[in-house]
Amino acid sequence: MDDAPSAPGIYAWYARMQTGSEDWKIRTQDGRDVSTDAFADLLRQYASYHQPRPIPLRGEASYGGRWAGSLALEQPLDFISEMRSNGEDLPDEASDLYDTISSESGRKILATMLDQAIPVFSSPMYIGVAKDLNDRLLRHRTDFDKGVQWLSKNPGEAESLATRAKNFGLRAAAKGLAMEQLEVWVIETSPSGMGDVDAVQLRSIAHTTEWLLHKIFAPVLGKR
Repeated sequence: MDDAPSAPGIYAWYARMQTGSEDWKIRTQDGRDVSTDAFADLLRQYASYHQPRPIPLRGEASYGGRWAGSLALEQPLDFISEMRSNGEDLPDEASDLYDTISSESGRKILATMLDQAIPVFSSPMYIGVAKDLNDRLLRHRTDFDKGVQWLSKNPGEAESLATRAKNFGLRAAAKGLAMEQLEVWVIETSPSGMGDVDAVQLRSIAHTTEWLLHKIFAPVLGKR
């Protein structure tokens, strides 16, 4: 982040799962290996970072009534865990997942591959455009720190913060992310090397690019 140029450009934030050797080593508790379930919890938490917020639904009913509610996405890792706890048969892919994470080597390789997937195979958490990349990213970090501080004084209010948050930093804090998990990639858009366009035209093109990227990738912490 500190190395971002003080120049116009487009940027994208990504989230890593952030695991270490202690997460894939065998751990026992009361004589039972708990490392598989613990690693499955890490996977569910990582998936939750990419889960979109519930969609509010409203509709008109007969005689002046109204329908109101919300539609939330159920992550497969959540109900797979419930199925396993209930002793139900798992789908083949889920069964393969638990076969993988039931060994120390499987957990290590899976964690490594998920880490290497950033940013090549992963969706961004947020996409933005800025006149000064360095300044904008530092502001995001400041907003994130404010969100973390607010949550430390208001524990259990992450959903409230997520609902009211107007910027990426606060939304990321509400997701429960740590700054060490966040990684940003930038594309500098300066007239040099961009063909026969001036700074004003390039700014307009950058905004159009950002708009298209939002429509295509729908980053979960993006503008609403």
